[in-house]
Amino acid sequence: MSFSKIIQVFCRTVFSTHFVTPRVQRLRSSRSYLFQLSFSRTYNTAYWELYEENECLKREIEMLDKFKAFLKAKQRCTFIDKTSLIVEFIEDASLVSLIVRPRRYGKTTNLTMLKEFFSIPIYPDNENYRYELFRDTKIAERSCLFESHFCKYPVIFLSLKGFDDCDTWLKMEALLCHKLALLYQEHEYIYDILNGYEKLQFNNMSSGKMSSGDFEYVYKVTSLESLSKYLKIYYRRMCIVLIDDAPQGKHLLQLSSLGSMQPVYLSGINNLMVYPMYVDKYATQFGFTEDEISILLQHYDKKKWLNEVKEW
Repeated sequence: MSFSKIIQVFCRTVFSTHFVTPRVQRLRSSRSYLFQLSFSRTYNTAYWELYEENECLKREIEMLDKFKAFLKAKQRCTFIDKTSLIVEFIEDASLVSLIVRPRRYGKTTNLTMLKEFFSIPIYPDNENYRYELFRDTKIAERSCLFESHFCKYPVIFLSLKGFDDCDTWLKMEALLCHKLALLYQEHEYIYDILNGYEKLQFNNMSSGKMSSGDFEYVYKVTSLESLSKYLKIYYRRMCIVLIDDAPQGKHLLQLSSLGSMQPVYLSGINNLMVYPMYVDKYATQFGFTEDEISILLQHYDKKKWLNEVKEW
């Protein structure tokens, strides 16, 4: 998980019961020491295993140090708890949901939150570190639900942002293939469970090659379907697919990799449960409610601004 994603979760997701200075404890590494390896001319397997573990530990500690520095610099932040979105997501009976919201309503932040809650950690990420993201939030109060679903699912997160500068379909296709290649590279640990044909597709997708051949076209069209199937087999758990859409995204979904997913999860790209702003489901989970704004203004002794904020 990149440091920018951590900032999104802690800075932009303002979390609904805690309207006070956040009481986020400083993270502690499970191992506070590093292996100190002396130089050796004997490059045996054990040495390199220790060396690789040492490097992984260094990266993990660097990430923790950056996060602790961020928390120290943001000690006066206030959070509005939106983690009840996770509860609504779990209780939603529909297999495919389309949540429609305007720009700057926290869609990316909330999808990132769902990913960090549900996804099984990929080393060096770990469950203890992930738990710190949700400490003292609403979802943590639902202990049975938390224990049943936290870090329990393979998750595919695909962002369709960044296509604004693509003025031709070929440019959009190239960028989409690049994003799909990054997804395959992220989950390259499943490679050994694949058969020969599947490995051929996996190699083709992870390389990000552009080709007009029939097989390459099939690979791209079925890319998300195949990856979700492989992850489901690997983990023996249903795979969650999160798509951060953009205006051009709906065309990409119709023309490329999601149109063929109905044998696995979808019954067709048109058979969606759509949740616009005027529907009660998810209504309070994106953006800020009037009550939340009122309490925030009261907390910061800015209650007199309420009417002006309403005009905004």
